[in-house]
Order: sequence, then C-alpha cells, then structure tokens
Amino acid sequence: MDEKKKSFSIPKSSIRYLLICVGIVILFIVAGLFPMGYAVSSLDQKEQALKQKVQEQEQLGPIYQTLQKQLTEKKVPTTLPLPARTRLSKEQVDQVPVTIRGLARAAQLEVMSVNPELGSLAGTAKTAPVVVVVRGGMSQFRNFFTALGGLSYVERFDAIEVRPAQTALELKMNLMVALN
Repeated sequence: MDEKKKSFSIPKSSIRYLLICVGIVILFIVAGLFPMGYAVSSLDQKEQALKQKVQEQEQLGPIYQTLQKQLTEKKVPTTLPLPARTRLSKEQVDQVPVTIRGLARAAQLEVMSVNPELGSLAGTAKTAPVVVVVRGGMSQFRNFFTALGGLSYVERFDAIEVRPAQTALELKMNLMVALN
C-alpha cells in the first residue's frame, strides 16, 4: 500500500484540460500583454518627445516675444509705390541702366548686366525692352522689384527667370520701359 500512495496518477482528460488552460493563459499573454507593453513603451517615447518640445518652446518663448515686439515696433510699409506713369524720350533711355544698377545695389544685389535692347528703338516703338541680370537672395529680389515698381516709366515685366547660381540665386528678367 505504500507504493500506491507514492504513485500519483492524473487522468488523461484532466491533463488535456490542464494543457488547454495553460495554452489559453499563454495565448492571453502573447496576444494581450506583449502588444500592450509595446504600446505603453511607444506612448512613453511620444510623451518624452512632447516634453522635450514643450521645454524647447518654453526656452524659445521669450525670444519669440522680443522678435514680435521688434516687428510691431518696426514700421513696415504696407503699400507699394505706384507713381503716375510717364514716358521716356529715346535719348533718356541711356540713363535707365544707371538707374537700375543703383536700385539693384541699394537692394544689396550683385549686378551682372543691364542691357537695353537698342535695336527695338527704331521707328515708332512705344516700349523698349531692358534685360536685367542680378544675383542675390529672395528678400533682396523683393526689395528690388518694389524699387522697380516705383519707377514711373517701367511699364511691365515680361519674362522673369530665377535659377540657382554658384553662391546665390540669379534673376534674369525683361522689363519694358515706356517711350514717347
């Protein structure tokens, strides 16, 4: 009888139920807990990134406020110069390149060329094309266009082409000058 007490036998159906229950627990762990752990760690990383962005914004906030204050204090013209349109005589066309070079230098642009096309001045032409090539940045181009718009004899811009150059952007444009 001693030997019967020592041997412990489990019925086969109980072993099946036990394996099924253990399988369900393992499936729950694999299907439920691992993905949740990955999701939690992902959320923690996002939270850390957001905390870092908030700290960055807190540090940059005073700088932004001072820049906003400077911008509001600075008087920026909101209207473009629109002078009454005039026409040049054919003799005054020689002064156009000098004027345009001065405006380009005032806008901090490097002047490559300013060429009035004198071949179009023959006959009864009402406009003369001037080809302008300058180098600089977009903000300088904007200032240059504003200054050109202030010239009373510039009728229109025909072709405008901006392309990258070695150190800056290159602007090539044809503008039409009104003639008598």
